[in-house]
Amino acid sequence: MTPRFQDRVAEEENNYIGRFLKLSAAVEKRLLQAIVTLLALLAIFQALLAIDGVRERISPVDRLEGRPTAFAPQPDHVLY
Repeated sequence: MTPRFQDRVAEEENNYIGRFLKLSAAVEKRLLQAIVTLLALLAIFQALLAIDGVRERISPVDRLEGRPTAFAPQPDHVLY
């Protein structure tokens, strides 16, 4: 291989590595932003669930808390 060809290959390789690092930095930044946003939303919704009035509106299961369901066996009925 000629020195000019080797220089050209090395230059193209460095160019590729530079573009890859630039792309990976951008992707890493977006992923980090998404993770921080999701963690913030998780903290907000967990805090909202601590408020009784809000929890009743957000969580459909909370409305059913303490109510007997139609498919539940009678207390004196044994399932086995």
